[in-house]
Formats: sequence, structure tokens, C-alpha cells
Amino acid sequence: MLELMGGSVKHDHRHPVFNFLFEYYHFKSQSLLDYSAGGEPVVLLLGEAGSEGDTQRDSGGAGGREKEEPTDCLPSILASKAVSVQVEKAGAKYGMVQGVSWLPLPGRVSFTRKHVEALRLGREILRTTQSRPPFFFCHGAHEWAMLYHPTSSAHPPPRKYQDSLPLRISQTTLNGFVESRPIRCTHYDAFRFFAPEARPLNVWGQDLSEARSHGQLAHEQPGCLHANMDLFKWAVKLGPYAPSDLLRQTLELAVACRVVDMRASPYDLSPLVLPVVKGRGMPSGYRFDASPIKIETEEGRKEYQAEQQALFDKAQPLRTRLLNVYDLFFRMWEIEEDLKLQSKEV
Repeated sequence: MLELMGGSVKHDHRHPVFNFLFEYYHFKSQSLLDYSAGGEPVVLLLGEAGSEGDTQRDSGGAGGREKEEPTDCLPSILASKAVSVQVEKAGAKYGMVQGVSWLPLPGRVSFTRKHVEALRLGREILRTTQSRPPFFFCHGAHEWAMLYHPTSSAHPPPRKYQDSLPLRISQTTLNGFVESRPIRCTHYDAFRFFAPEARPLNVWGQDLSEARSHGQLAHEQPGCLHANMDLFKWAVKLGPYAPSDLLRQTLELAVACRVVDMRASPYDLSPLVLPVVKGRGMPSGYRFDASPIKIETEEGRKEYQAEQQALFDKAQPLRTRLLNVYDLFFRMWEIEEDLKLQSKEV
């Protein structure tokens, strides 16, 4: 995990890959070093719950070995003797799977209602994105649209994340490319950072100007680099409910997406491959291909499209698995909420 984060839980604010991941997604990097089995191994056995020394069936061995688990190792919903719970995985009812720890139930992690509603929206975004065909013809023009500065504009657009990087092309060339073709950006958050003059040039600009609950649900699609990068964001938001291996895989994908994102941008990334001199230059510790993908050329657009397709192929199984983790989380959350209501009625 440390290698994927550039070798440290700290980051240099000038690094165009890691500054984006650390600052834009607003997560505590130290939390990535905490192991969690997540919720996938946990499926509860239908039957009398919470009796001392309940026997749970381990589905991992031949014939289904019997295991004794003391009550204090079980989730809180099983500790309630008044309720029987059934949660299914792949259509079957199981107890503890392969002896892995139980999922920490929502009552044991401090999630506010607002955070849970954000997770609910995240699940809808994952689901609608998964249902759509990929679109591979945006050619990564969003970074160019963020830097668009026509002569009629009084002030240049802010460069929030990459103010330390020079451009590899002139502003005139950048403007000409943005004006030469329709922008086809489907990502809500990328569109938010467009220069004001570039927003009307986006084919879906009107819809993406609406509230997130409409704009993002209406256009998010699985071919988008940023949508695939966001799988890491949605995994992080689940906290300990996301298994560590899934968190690592989505982080690895996010880094790969961001590298392609920056290579296709108008920025000059050559400082990233220079030897590091203390106090100067860009810190390194994580080397990657910093050669430009020149989307202003036909050859460059084909290269970008090929990279986009490869990242889509990697993202699809991760999106499916993450959506399953979200579904399980909400089943567990709803069970916990039902128990709270029952306890109030008693």
C-alpha cells in the first residue's frame, strides 16, 4: 500500500498524481495501513441467535467443518436473543466463512446519517454506471478544458493542483484544440473544474450543471478515467467495511488512471523523471511513464483510447465487487436499524 502511495503516508503537494489522490479525495492516508477483512466474508446463519457458544458452519472446508465461536466474537445482531437473522451470499446461507473475522457492524463505527446518505448515493452511482456501455471518445480533453483561456477572458483559470508544472504546449495551441472539436466529458466533478468559457463547449454541459444527484447519475459511464479513479473514493468512504485487498486494488487503479490522465494533459511532466535533488525538483519514490500522450494529434487520441480501454477492463470487476460490498453494507445497516427500533418498542 505504501508503494502505491509513493512510498509514504505523506505527500508532496506538487506531485500531479499523489496530490490529487490525497487532497481531492480527502482521506486519512494512515487509515490505508489498517487491515480490514471487510464485510464480504460475513454471512449470518438463519436460526436461534446469540446463545452461548453458538455453532457456526465454516463453508471453506470439505463437508463443512463445525466451529465453536464464543458469543463475544459474534456481531451485535447475533448477540440479540430475540431476533433471527438471514443474510445470503450467492443464494446460500452460511455462518463464518473460512474463519475470517466478522464484519464490524454499523453500530460499532461512527457513521453519521449524512455519511450513510452519501454512501447510498454512491451505490446508485456505481449501479447506474455499471449498467451503461463504455464511451471511449472523450480523448481526455477535460484537463485542457480546465486550462482554456481565450483572449476574451480577463483572468486565467486557477490551477489548483498543478501550479508548479509548466505547459508542454503554448496557450494558443491549447485554446485551438479546445475550440476545434466538441468536448465530450461525462464526469460531473471533472466538469466542475472547467474554465467558465469551456463549459458551454461540453456536449453534456447543461445536464452536468445540475445537482450532483441528477448530473452524475445521468451521465456517469464506465469508460471514464475519472469514474474508474473514483472507485477508490467509494471504497475509502466505506471505511472498515471495505476489505483491504479491494482498497489496494482500487488505489492501484486510481494511480494508473491518474498517470494516464496527466500524460494526456497539456502539462510538461518531464520534471518527474529527473533525478531528485534535495530541496529542488519533484520528489520521486514512485516512477512511471511521464511521456506525453499528445491528444492534439490523431495518433495521440488513438493511444489515449487504447489506454482508456485497458483501464476500463481492469475497473469492471472491481466495480462489480465494490457494488456487492455496498449492497452487503446496506443489508447489515438496515438490520441494525431494525434492531434499534425493536429495542425501543420493548
